Formats: sequence, C-alpha cells, structure tokens
Amino acid sequence: MSAILDAAREYRARNLAVIPVGNDKHPLIEWKRYQGELPHPDQVDEWWFKFPAANVGTVTGKISGLVVLDADGPPGLASLKALGTPATTWVSRTGRPEGGWQQFFRHPGNGTTIGNRAGLRPGLDVRGDGGYVILPPSLHASGRRYEWLTSPQETGLAPMSDALLKLLLGPEPSASLTAGDVILEGRRDDTLYRLGRSLAARGLTPPSIEVALLEENRRRCRPPLADRHVREIALHVATQPHRQDFLMTPGPSPALNEVPTWTLYDAADAWTFAPVDFAVEELLPASGVVWWGGPPKRYKSLLCLYTCLAIASGRESVAGHFPIRQRPRILYVAREDGGSRLQGRRDDILAAWPAGPMAGAIRFLIRARFDLLNAAHVTWLRDLCLQDKITLLVLDTWTALSPGADPMAPVDQAALAAVVVELAEAIGGAVVVVDHSRKNRAEDQPISSADIYGPLQKWAAAEHIVMMDLTSDRRRLELFIEGKDGETRRCFLSVTPKGEAREKFTYSGTIKEIAGLQREKGQQNRDAVHRALCAATQPQRPAEVHARLGVALALDTVSNHLRALAKDGRASVIGQGSATKYLGIPEAPSSVIDHPRSELFDEARS
Repeated sequence: MSAILDAAREYRARNLAVIPVGNDKHPLIEWKRYQGELPHPDQVDEWWFKFPAANVGTVTGKISGLVVLDADGPPGLASLKALGTPATTWVSRTGRPEGGWQQFFRHPGNGTTIGNRAGLRPGLDVRGDGGYVILPPSLHASGRRYEWLTSPQETGLAPMSDALLKLLLGPEPSASLTAGDVILEGRRDDTLYRLGRSLAARGLTPPSIEVALLEENRRRCRPPLADRHVREIALHVATQPHRQDFLMTPGPSPALNEVPTWTLYDAADAWTFAPVDFAVEELLPASGVVWWGGPPKRYKSLLCLYTCLAIASGRESVAGHFPIRQRPRILYVAREDGGSRLQGRRDDILAAWPAGPMAGAIRFLIRARFDLLNAAHVTWLRDLCLQDKITLLVLDTWTALSPGADPMAPVDQAALAAVVVELAEAIGGAVVVVDHSRKNRAEDQPISSADIYGPLQKWAAAEHIVMMDLTSDRRRLELFIEGKDGETRRCFLSVTPKGEAREKFTYSGTIKEIAGLQREKGQQNRDAVHRALCAATQPQRPAEVHARLGVALALDTVSNHLRALAKDGRASVIGQGSATKYLGIPEAPSSVIDHPRSELFDEARS
C-alpha cells in the first residue's frame, strides 16, 4: 500500500473530494462531477489500483470546504505575508525548486462563491470553487515531494478574515490589453493570464495561445518574462475551467486580427486529397514526425537501424513485407549506443544480405553531446541536413538528446516537440524520434500510443506512431502502427537471434492471420492424430497414440486432440479416467467431394 493512497484515504475521511492527479498536474479522471459530490471511499481505492503512481489532489470550494492561497517563489511568499493571514491553519510546501507554499482556509459557505484567480497579488493565486490543488505527499516534477508544514492532524482550518474575504469577493483589477500599452513588472503574469483566458474562451487552441502570449510578452512586457515562464502561463490557461468574465476582453488581441479563409468540402464533390506518401509502406512516412517507441531492451533501436539499412542497401522491403517506396538520404543521431555496438549490429544485419549500403546513403553521428534545447546544436544539425540533402533524420533516443529537460514537464516537452516539428519542416522530410515507453503497463495490455512516457505535448504533433514490445514468449515482436491519416494496425515480426546469418526481422502476420495459421496447423495435427488412431486395430491410450505419431506433439496436446475427435464423432471413447482408450472412426468415402460441379450435391440427395 502506497503512502499516497494512505493519504488519499485519510483526506477522504476528512470529507475532501480527493482526485488522482498525474505528474503533469492534470487530473487522471473526469473530475468536474466531484465539484458537486464526494467520491465514494471504494472509488478512491479503485482509482489508485488503476493509477498506482498517481499523485493526490483535492477539489477546492464548497464541496471540500476549502479555499487555498497558492504562493509561487519569493514574490508569492512576500504577497502572502503582506495579507497578514493567520499561521494557525493548514500550510503545505510544494515541490517547486524556487519555493512554493499553500495556505488553506475554511470556505465561507452560505451560498458564497469564491472564484479561482491568478495574480491576486504578485506570485499569489486563489483556488476556490471549480478549482483543485495538489496535496502532500505528492511528487512534484522537480523530484521534490509536497509536505505539510502545519498538517490537518495538528490544527483545524482557520476561517478567512473579513479583509481577506472582501478581497476575494471584490472585483478583479482590470488589466488593459490594448496593443500599445506597456505591461510593467507586477502586472505581467496576471495580464498575460487574462489575455490567454480570453483567447481560450474564443476557441483558440493551446499552441496558438502559447504563440500569442510569447509575442505579447516580447512586445509589451517590461522587462519581458522568460519564455519558459510564459509557456507555464499558457499551460495554466489551457487547464483551467472556462469563466464568463474572460469572454469579452476589450481591444485587439494577437492572432485574432486576420479573417479566416477556410475551405468547406462538399461530400457530393470529387475530392483530390493525396494519400499519405510513404518511404516504407505503412511503417515510415516520407515526411513529418514519427514517434518510434517501446520498453527498454525490446529491439526498438535495432528495428529502426534495420529499417534504415534496408533503405540504404537497396532492399525491396522491410522484414519481407513492408515495401520500400523511396530511398531518402539518412542521418542517424545515436546518443546512447557507442560505435562498437552499432558496428556489431550493422554487421549482424548486413550478414544476411548480398549487398550493403551505398556510400553516402546513411551516415551516423555517434555519442556526440547533442542537446535539442541548444539552439546552436539544432542549427548545425539543420544546416548539415540541408547541405547533404538528408530527408530522413533519426534521433535516438529522446531523453538522451534532451538531458536538461524534465521528461514529465509539459512545458519542456512541448518546447522539444516544437524543435522536432521545425526540423522536419526545414529538411522537407521525416524525423524519427526513438523513445522509451512507460514501465507500468499491465502485462495483459497490448502496447499502444497510450504507453508513450510523459505528457502528450511531446508526441501530439507526430504524424505517425510505431510502438513495439516483445510477446510473453519473447519469440515475436509486436508492432502497433498508428497514422493520423491511415488505419491503425497491429502485427508481429519474428526476430532472428544475434550471430545467425539470416534476415534479422521477418513478418509473421496480424493477430487474425496468425490465428488462422494456428487453426490450420491445429487441424493438420488433429488429422495426423486421427490417422494414427485409425491405423491401430485395437483401442488406444493417449500415450500409445503419441508413440505412433510422426510429428512432435506433447502428450497433453495429443490427449486434447483425442477428446476433440470424440466430440466430433471421429473417435469412440472406451472406459474412463486413467483407463480411457480411443478407437478411431474412419472417414466415410464420398465420390461427390471430388466432383467439379458442387451443385451435384443436391442431385445426390435426391
């Protein structure tokens, strides 16, 4: 039992509307219903059974009787102290590296609504009705845990003072959003947040809001905020419930000046949309971002290398099944694997082929200290691709190529994803991102895009996803292939052990195809058991039939086939228990079976 589940149960016992929350601070469930009702205690247990690594949060407002002041960094702490709030109430410390504190108060009730507000004071936000907060001992993305400074076991909730209540119920200070105004220090966070909320209320997507806020910050904020901080504001905007007071913000706003020129398509017309252009049919599109992932030690880098070498070596297909349609020049950035390991893998793959790659068809950048968040590194990579006409770029692996980024921080991952998208557009081709999947997938759950590790911001822009994992018997590699403009499919590849001069990967089929082959093989084995049984003149025990067979079947399998033959009327059962014997019933001959005209079956009946 985890400490977080224990805490969640205790908070629920205190009548808090607890909810499971991910490391990206997003609820893992549809949580709005719990703004009006408490979850059942059994529901809490069920959530943490489903999400064992979840953090614990609580819905604020009337349902939990909570109003929370959320202070970020030294400015937030100074603002909190300036309000003169009492220390004799619940107080927690968040895991923010620059410091963060939460002070809890009793909700006034009696029909009073305390709204959520950003920028009540510099660095100080309010969480009331329609909001939620993270509770100790949750794990912050920084690696630090939330902790109680004054816990619910030590003290009760203090009521809000009249002055604080008046402040929270009073009108929010208006922030002029006119394009020519300068936004001075102390108003930057609140002004950008309110602008973002107004854009969200008008239907702009989160990426568009982020671009607008970055531009507004650059042009008007004095001094400008750090881009990372602006992206955090944009993320905060995208994750908060909509409110009517943000709908009509006066003045022009970025990204809203242009009248859309969208095209409508009539189903009665002839459409001319081109199909997806593939370098390797189904497996690898010719352009866009491709997310290529799976758990550690599951051949994802090996299959990626094999695919690239097949393209560069003039092979007709990948794994004998996926046709190669184009032969782009390839640059493979290998951050984790060293030269010796890559050489061994290359030679093992090429041993099965009559010819290797042509000169210049594929090149490698091995173990360079490359960082996708370093603008100079990215510029060098882009210019090299353009100079050498490289249109297939492999980045292996994602986490190793972004060592300074937090793998669970949406802001960091969105920034990295933007870099990769820009690279794909700049080279006019495809960027394959090799990545590790999450480790807590249930054993009976097949691999899918849901297993990509980290927030969705990092892979949402991908045009194509290929995920893989070994089957339980570790003899086959399961592939999950999902394209935005194609069908999702699942298939299997057989893997040749290292050192055998045979094709490294061979297509085994889809689940349906493999099941059909297994049924066909099972029927052939059952027919072989039936022939061996009929060849005997006396009733046979399963062990005796097993000894007569010319195929390698286990005794238990032979016993199963004998029982099936008896059920189908192709064998008689004599005795029971360990003394059970079987006598074969030969098939009745029929002259009609071989007749070329099937309609004569009716004549035979007549």
